[in-house]
Amino acid sequence: MEDLRLSWILVDKNTGKAVNLSSWKPLSVQKSWPYHATYVMQFGCVLPVEESLLPQKLARFIITARFKMTEREECLKWSEISMRIENIEGAHVNGRSSLMILSKALYSQRSANQFKLEEGLRRYDKQKTEMMRRRESRESFG
Repeated sequence: MEDLRLSWILVDKNTGKAVNLSSWKPLSVQKSWPYHATYVMQFGCVLPVEESLLPQKLARFIITARFKMTEREECLKWSEISMRIENIEGAHVNGRSSLMILSKALYSQRSANQFKLEEGLRRYDKQKTEMMRRRESRESFG
């Protein structure tokens, strides 16, 4: 399962610019139903953005793929593929901000170095954990 690859290519028809918003390997793999071979995989990447778009200056693209493994054919039967943009608090980004972030993604340098991409995801998760810890600490004192 972890060897599965997915590309989510964003293309600007006017300029011909394109970017792959997917990670090289799944960020997570979960069995959706205990007794069926239905799985949910997540791919994605992290993009630094201006503070005017998001105060935390990081956006995360999350691509969710839901599929079922067929026993006879040993292949995947896709049932859903979707993409969303989240801020570091896990809230969906939409409207003008999401369009500006998508535009920035088209013109950003994507690294071909898998280690750099994984390091970016680790930094994002670390910053998110630290932010949640501070919030819980403030709430427990308040």
